Amino acid sequence: PRTEALQWQNKADVLLLVDHPRTVPASNIPTKCYEYMAARKPIFALVPKGATRNLVTDLQAGICVSPVEPREIREGIEQFLDAGRAGEFPQWRVSSERLKAFSRAESASSLAVCLDQLLTP
Repeated sequence: PRTEALQWQNKADVLLLVDHPRTVPASNIPTKCYEYMAARKPIFALVPKGATRNLVTDLQAGICVSPVEPREIREGIEQFLDAGRAGEFPQWRVSSERLKAFSRAESASSLAVCLDQLLTP
């Protein structure tokens, strides 16, 4: 099933990321967001204010809308559809260099530096 899901993901023009509404800004980023970034496809993110929205917006990796605002969701879908009809579908614009910061190797290296700093008198 995972292999098939990844095949569908690679065939898609845009990837849908949905997170539930919250009463406070979300501080976590779902793993699916990183998986989508690795696929290098535009992300249509139905996410509340918080870390995921900030990441997708800062990287210009897609469009973010509120998961509880039907008008925003409709407008986001229309943006993708209109661009597709005009032959100007959003292309992935995030450089490999910027994505490198989110790799497991880079994360492990950053953690190692933090631990070294904690353990060094």
